Amino acid sequence: MVQSDALSRRADLAPDTDDDNDDQTLLPDSLFVNMIDTKLNDLIRKTDQTDPVVHSALAALLEGGPFPMKSSLKDWHTANELVFYKDQCYIPDNLTLRQNMVQKYHDTVSTGHPGHLATQILVQRDYWWPGMATFIRNYIDGCAICQQHKINRHPICLPLQPISPEKQRPFSLITMDFITNLPPSDGYGSIMAVVNQGSSKGAIFMPCNKNIDTTRTATLLLDSLYRRYGLPDKAISDRGPQFTSHIF
Repeated sequence: MVQSDALSRRADLAPDTDDDNDDQTLLPDSLFVNMIDTKLNDLIRKTDQTDPVVHSALAALLEGGPFPMKSSLKDWHTANELVFYKDQCYIPDNLTLRQNMVQKYHDTVSTGHPGHLATQILVQRDYWWPGMATFIRNYIDGCAICQQHKINRHPICLPLQPISPEKQRPFSLITMDFITNLPPSDGYGSIMAVVNQGSSKGAIFMPCNKNIDTTRTATLLLDSLYRRYGLPDKAISDRGPQFTSHIF
């Protein structure tokens, strides 16, 4: 005996499944926690500071005059002592109030410090004020947590600084490069190259190892460069030789 599949069943015996999902709620409201910030609502009402744009909009609503920002009558309305622009609640010109508003959508654990555009999208769902995008961008640029934990993907490249051709003592201004991962030779696998950046452009190559530290580097410079080649002690100034180093 073979069990019949859906294609072999009689259409008149199949139940009508066209409306089986009507009036069915997948997740009821009882499973969600509705949090209403009544303090924020009261603070917006008590703040009397408004922008010139909102002053013009309120005057146009009362007198029927022209609306600002090329807007129309349908863009503005008032409800419960609050001003709305395109169904977005207007936030008065109060620095603390606007900072708290952005903090609510940016600094909480649930939001996770989103970027400029994501934070702006979250805020402008329900609120609006002139210059909101610039305000949100400046707020996020000054967020200490974002500066510490997020990668700067647009770093500023500093310009090259040429070395001024001043009269200097031999090897008082040097460049130092470490050439590593070379084939071993006499127990060494790296080379420290020191080039005089004065008029001579002389180069001295000293064998070393890849794991050389700061103390051994300074000792190698003193023994293999200054003392070996008989340079006077005056070649090392009170501040030490000026050099730049690169590791390859």
